Amino acid sequence: NVTTCAVNFGREPVVVARHPLRTVASLVSGFCREGSINDTHVPDQVVAAARLLGVPALEEASSCAEGLARYWLAYYAALADRGFAPKVLRREDVSACDVVAAALRTTDNPRLRRAAAICALPDGSVERFARTLRPRLRALFDAAREEGLLQALFFGANRRNARNWGTRLSDWTLWLRGYGRVSRAELAARSKLTLTWADLERLLAADGEASVIPAMKRLAEDRFGFAPEP
Repeated sequence: NVTTCAVNFGREPVVVARHPLRTVASLVSGFCREGSINDTHVPDQVVAAARLLGVPALEEASSCAEGLARYWLAYYAALADRGFAPKVLRREDVSACDVVAAALRTTDNPRLRRAAAICALPDGSVERFARTLRPRLRALFDAAREEGLLQALFFGANRRNARNWGTRLSDWTLWLRGYGRVSRAELAARSKLTLTWADLERLLAADGEASVIPAMKRLAEDRFGFAPEP
């Protein structure tokens, strides 16, 4: 029952962080106009985040990329300040099964137990294939009832990041090939935009906000343990 069923939160959240350069690149592709890093419009999502996080500087950003970089910094700095930095899982280093295992250490949830049982099955086994297929098909049918089959198949809920139907179709192809797992190399190959620190520094320096970059680097490398990048 939607109105009476209690949500079973764990004692601690499981925080999964992607490298900030990958995160900002993905956000630029999804929320900047035409997916351009040169967009000077600050998206509504950044304005909303500024008010939710209580960080007015987000709303005062002079470009889309600057606002998104400031958003990453504000959000993860708040987590680090609350003691979560040592517990952050780096997305590039973990699988979905690692996240399930971490969540089970702080809460007992039937859905997590089912996921852990699937994770325990051998890779490529028929049973693993069948048990991962069922929830995916169920989600597809639910989306098809609400949005139509073609929309559900090729675009999914995140229409902004999946404007190209071929991207959505490749998700299914990769899933079928890997029985529910997508390799890091294949995920990286599908990225729409590649950023380096130098790219971001040049962009934010033009806005007079280059000081954001050292703070992002310190948080990513010193607190979260990401490897240094150029």
